[in-house]
Amino acid sequence: MNLKLLLQNEDLQNLLNNHETLINLIINKKPVSELEEIINTCSEYALALGMQHGHSVFVRKCHSAYISGSKNMISLINIKKTYYSLINAIASIFQKLQNKENIFICTKISLKINKENIYISNRWMPGTLTNSKHVIHNYENLQFKKFGLIISTITISHPVISREVYIMNEKRPHQTKLISIVDTNISVIEEDNNFINIMLNDESPYYNLILSHLLKTILK
Repeated sequence: MNLKLLLQNEDLQNLLNNHETLINLIINKKPVSELEEIINTCSEYALALGMQHGHSVFVRKCHSAYISGSKNMISLINIKKTYYSLINAIASIFQKLQNKENIFICTKISLKINKENIYISNRWMPGTLTNSKHVIHNYENLQFKKFGLIISTITISHPVISREVYIMNEKRPHQTKLISIVDTNISVIEEDNNFINIMLNDESPYYNLILSHLLKTILK
């Protein structure tokens, strides 16, 4: 769908505006109890845009907390649950940025926000966490050392997480935060304090636009 046409959608514009308000509240460390009203507002606009539609009605046990029901053999994502996960993720990312800690972003090539950003979009390089000095040395173009950053948070979307088990195994001893953007067809969802799962429909025409806007707002 044409980007100009997407941006003409009134529900989308209202959602993006409310996202900016939500992010500012999170950055100002407002408690979740004070975010209920804007979460409800964002959820209403997201539902109007069809962001709740997932894939097949078949639901694995690990997905049940993220699914609110089904319609026409399609799973319906619990949008409010998605927003609670998103709040947790934004707070974590903002904290890492304040501490000048490193964030890896892994995604499909088609979802890269722009060519200036660095992404892992093909496969996770084994040893990135457990043997980082050697791996980073081999990625001189990324110049991690130049910025004095340390590895702390990884943001990764489901096409990589479902194929590459290395990152799952490497992060555990490091207690590294893993933020996963997942759809209802992912095979496994990990659940503990170091995993943040954000369930979204990655085939929605609004998916990349909304994520890009969220990231740019956080980085302002």
